[in-house]
Amino acid sequence: MKLNNELNDVMSSIRLYCTPYILGAVIGNRRLARIWGFKFHGAYYLFERITSESVDGFATTPVERLKLSRLLRALKSSKMPYRNRRIVILLLLCLTFSASVVQCYKLAELCKDLSSKSVEHRLKTHLFCDYDEDVRPQIGAKGNATNVGLMFMPRFISFDDASNVFEMHSWSIMNWTDPHLTWNPEDFEGLDTIQVPSDSLWTPDIAVHNTHDASKGKPGIAKTNCGLSHDGHVTCVPAVKYSTNCLPDFTDYPYDLQVCTIDLASWAYSTDEIQLLMLRKPVTSDLSPGQEWDVLYSNSYVLNESFKMNQNLSARVYYLFFIMGRRAENMHVLLIAPAFVLMVLTLCALWMDCHSNERMIVSSISFICHLVCIQHVYWKIPHNGNDAPNLLRYYESSFLIMAFVMVLTVLLRELHTLKSPAPEWLSSTTSSILRSKVGQLLLLSILDPKASAFLEISADDNDDLVDTDTDNRPKPEPNTSTWSYVALMIGWLAFVLTFFTYIVMLPMYLPYKSTYDPAIFSNK
Repeated sequence: MKLNNELNDVMSSIRLYCTPYILGAVIGNRRLARIWGFKFHGAYYLFERITSESVDGFATTPVERLKLSRLLRALKSSKMPYRNRRIVILLLLCLTFSASVVQCYKLAELCKDLSSKSVEHRLKTHLFCDYDEDVRPQIGAKGNATNVGLMFMPRFISFDDASNVFEMHSWSIMNWTDPHLTWNPEDFEGLDTIQVPSDSLWTPDIAVHNTHDASKGKPGIAKTNCGLSHDGHVTCVPAVKYSTNCLPDFTDYPYDLQVCTIDLASWAYSTDEIQLLMLRKPVTSDLSPGQEWDVLYSNSYVLNESFKMNQNLSARVYYLFFIMGRRAENMHVLLIAPAFVLMVLTLCALWMDCHSNERMIVSSISFICHLVCIQHVYWKIPHNGNDAPNLLRYYESSFLIMAFVMVLTVLLRELHTLKSPAPEWLSSTTSSILRSKVGQLLLLSILDPKASAFLEISADDNDDLVDTDTDNRPKPEPNTSTWSYVALMIGWLAFVLTFFTYIVMLPMYLPYKSTYDPAIFSNK
């Protein structure tokens, strides 16, 4: 810095004091030369600003150019002889050139001073002299393909089931060999590794091909520092964020599993130029647990696919594969438990006597609860999946069963009060079914003692046996009793069918948390 100040003082003294005397010798008038010297001193300053733009970063302004043009026009229109004017302009240009030489000399001395003190600086100057970071590392016009190894260490993974956006925040470990960046450590005091900014090197143009936002999925890696070894081996560990579209499947909601992939490949290079290699599977040991999703399985594999810029060539595509499971501890209480309660209410309504008021009350409560649960599930489940969730199908089926139970209850109550005689085939069929051991064991002796007494009387009549005690037993009206037994038979049959329907629906529609077997995807 002291040297720079001294040189600046010397140049200012030359311009201020020597220029007037030189001009005086040229024009022969010392007083006029001093006046012209100060004017040319200002013109020289403007010349220096113009010529030193690439040295010290100054740039001329339109005002300075205007002043310079005025001085030159004044010089041209002066009474000074033409030969003297040429000498003055030549002298002015010589002084400007001398200042530029001195400035370059100062910068050269400074660079030499830094190189003598820093080995790493001298090494970087040696490596990056005439180095082009846009040229792929190769030897010859048709060199071998550059092998780029990839590995990922996910730190945070999230999935938005409302917008189908899957995001992965990860550390990306990639390495390759650049034969243009090699050196002998003995020539640089044993220095064998250095840190280099990634924007100073050639880096592979890795891009996400199934990105969620194409404006953000630019090829390349994020700016970071890379390790460079003396054999040209480059290792970069940038922090990346990948966003992709993931097609959801809510069939087993809330115990659904989502399968998401990230497709990584070179944007402009084919397999003949860049070979993507899988160093190892994604390392999830440092993965932070998500609030809604857990990563159950992760894998990576590389496939050859047709190159988008030339169908005759192929490109290596690096696939990151994730299977995530939803955390459904709270969902079980909100969605699964009410399904069992509604099933019990429906069966209880069928178990009750069809002409009792309690059955209508229970049926109405169950019907309203079905409507509330369906509305709750509808607003809770995302609406962007391909198939409807099985849980919603279960509630739909249970709601239809409950609607059938209510309609059946009304019909059986009306059937129970009919006075018209029943057809002979219906009466005989009902009597034979209810007289069977299964009918008496399951329902009649428990729910309707009068029916049991009637069947005993009917059996005695069919066997032509006369008992004096039968006259004392209650004998309901023939028409009313027949329709009551028909209603009782239909209610019993509806209960059995509804019970077995729920037995089939529970494993078919009701989701449950199954054990996940990663061996299914181990070969991918």
